[in-house]
Amino acid sequence: MNILHLSDIHFGRNYPCYGLSDNFKRHDEILEELIEIISNLDDALKPEHILFTGDIVWHGKTKEYAEAEVWFKKLLKACNLTGKDISFCVGNHDLDLSYTSADMGLTSDMVSEIDELYRYENIHKMEPCMYAYNNFCKNIGTEPYVYPYHGKKRYSYSVGYKDVTFGSGKTVRLLSMNTSLLMTQHNIPDDKMWLGREQIKSLMRYGILPSDKNIWYTIALFHHSDRFLHPNETSTYDGRSATLPLMMNFANLLLCGHTESGGRPRLVRQLGGGTILLGGAAYYSDDHTNAFSMIYVSDKKPTMGYIPYVYENGWTDYDFYHQELDVEKCKSFAPDGKFYESVTIVCKSGDDSFKINFDKIEVREYEKNGAKYIHLDSDSDISNDFYISADISLNEKSPLKISLNPTKNRVVGAILNYDEYSNFADNHGENSDSVCEIVLQNGEVLFLFNGFSAEGVNVTDRNLLEDIRLLEKSFDVIFNLPSVVTDRDKSKIEILKTMATKGYTDRIKPLSSFTITADYDRMNRIISSARCENLFQIKREEVFSINLFGVNVNLGKVTMCSFPFKLDMDDAEYKFRTFRENDVRTCVFNAEGKVKAYIVTDYESFAKEKQIPHLAPLGKNDNLDFKLDF
Repeated sequence: MNILHLSDIHFGRNYPCYGLSDNFKRHDEILEELIEIISNLDDALKPEHILFTGDIVWHGKTKEYAEAEVWFKKLLKACNLTGKDISFCVGNHDLDLSYTSADMGLTSDMVSEIDELYRYENIHKMEPCMYAYNNFCKNIGTEPYVYPYHGKKRYSYSVGYKDVTFGSGKTVRLLSMNTSLLMTQHNIPDDKMWLGREQIKSLMRYGILPSDKNIWYTIALFHHSDRFLHPNETSTYDGRSATLPLMMNFANLLLCGHTESGGRPRLVRQLGGGTILLGGAAYYSDDHTNAFSMIYVSDKKPTMGYIPYVYENGWTDYDFYHQELDVEKCKSFAPDGKFYESVTIVCKSGDDSFKINFDKIEVREYEKNGAKYIHLDSDSDISNDFYISADISLNEKSPLKISLNPTKNRVVGAILNYDEYSNFADNHGENSDSVCEIVLQNGEVLFLFNGFSAEGVNVTDRNLLEDIRLLEKSFDVIFNLPSVVTDRDKSKIEILKTMATKGYTDRIKPLSSFTITADYDRMNRIISSARCENLFQIKREEVFSINLFGVNVNLGKVTMCSFPFKLDMDDAEYKFRTFRENDVRTCVFNAEGKVKAYIVTDYESFAKEKQIPHLAPLGKNDNLDFKLDF
């Protein structure tokens, strides 16, 4: 069984807007050569499955994932693989950490609280920042993991387990852990991350661990290596069994990343447990020792070997403690219904129709008190706009009531979509020719109902929601709305909307005067400019963001400017004449007429459009306070 292990490619790290000083000139070339060397392996050595242990991108942004998606699809094609032949786990850079609202005030010593949070039923509270990651996995076509949830199966692209069968007929069980879940917690250092002991215990209770005899090999995926984990996760304290040694009881191999500073991959064998392979960064910068590994698992006995590859002027290859845990008697899952990759609910009335799409939905028929029902249950963790969990009577002839709930990550867009559906249902649901169909991806109609009606979200201000939706698309963020939108929030929305549509805002409080400090040479230049044409503008570039609903909306590098101002010449001339060696003096500028102030994303185009006259610029290195007008 041939497995390619990649980690830490960091798409987006080379973007100029992030201001990193590393050398990225060979970024595309190095990654193209990586694909080339893998695709040129002998057929017997080529990968049959790809495992990626986190940090796909640099800041968790959609534009970074779009670049990654193109590269990964090219890699899969070169290896003659599909999206089902690749599996990911989450790295700290894969999260959009502008979601400051996810901070729950946790600290490293709150062991029991963190254990509780890491239960499968609670982790959704921390996952809004993974929306772009989930969409990336969905677009690649990777199979999600499964985890037990109150006797049912739930799906996730970040945690759980799945079984992969290779061409030899052998099956590998993959376990995925999210060690980056606590990155949104400001009071938890990034070298004290958690694996999630309660998830391992849950898999044990349901008999998923230890793997049964049909599973040839078990591999655990997580991002942070042991030196970045909390001590409670690596060692037993106060009777609490540590997660890493516990996982080693069940996994033959543990793969992780987050070791870009170390360069080459490194294999660590633990007494009485599994083997850990620390993966180097597949791409960090041109000057870094970038690396990846090919893993070969024997079909004769469950052992592995690996060949590391490093980039040094070209890609080349180069030659615990056992803790018993008392677990309650194993539980079993509720009987499965039929799981479908895609189901569409189609509401029709005459020539009009409205469609609602779901991924990964369970449809199950059952009887209760002599009546027949179907149970619909979609998964809220797989990037749907909505989720639906409903029991529908097949005996009643009344219209189908559809109660839709926005998923935790898509509140704004889902509410807007629900509003459209609600209006459609109000106008057409009671018509004599209206029907509702539950349709599979191949067009097969599973169930047909006469009529439909809507139950669910109440939309109060559609124009406001549409403005917020515009901001989500323009600035690559996702908002979870508070119960009350304040006037200050609305003012921020208006500013951001103007920035999105026009590229500038004039909602800045103008200054009536300002003072700067200058040495001899600078004061000489300022006075010389003033003698020619005594008009100046403050102009400064900086990376700027506005916090809305607990999310930092990043505007990127903007120009902040204000004009026109005049130098107080009498004051300046006197100070210049009386300069002494090593002096630093002040220059005072006063507003000239009606002062204008702007934040601009493209100053050159803006100045040309507004026909701003040439003004001597000031403020590049001065501590001038620009304030938004909320």
